[in-house]
Amino acid sequence: MAGGALLLAGLAIAGAPPFVVFLSEFSIFRAGLDQGQYFVTGLLAVFVTIAFFGILLHINRMVFGTPDDNFTKLSGLPVSCVLVLVSSAALIVFLGFDLPEPVHALLRLAASGS
Repeated sequence: MAGGALLLAGLAIAGAPPFVVFLSEFSIFRAGLDQGQYFVTGLLAVFVTIAFFGILLHINRMVFGTPDDNFTKLSGLPVSCVLVLVSSAALIVFLGFDLPEPVHALLRLAASGS
């Protein structure tokens, strides 16, 4: 359960679809291409790709790697940990698909610098 949550969170942070980070990166790429900034957009694509694979390399080792010799296996997660993981994942998925209008207005205000 914790490994799956770590993998899901790593994908969200790294910017995999359908999470919000991917949508913002895609919007930036599209705006850069629309403005004719091909070189800068290409550099951004290279750096985003490097960051994506760099994050997922470490996540992959933690989730799918072999444990150390001094690893002690737990019988299961406590209920409180499961509740926190599930509620956090639900909030992340919800905000990834639907951003409430008050939060969107607050982000617009922060982006405008006013």
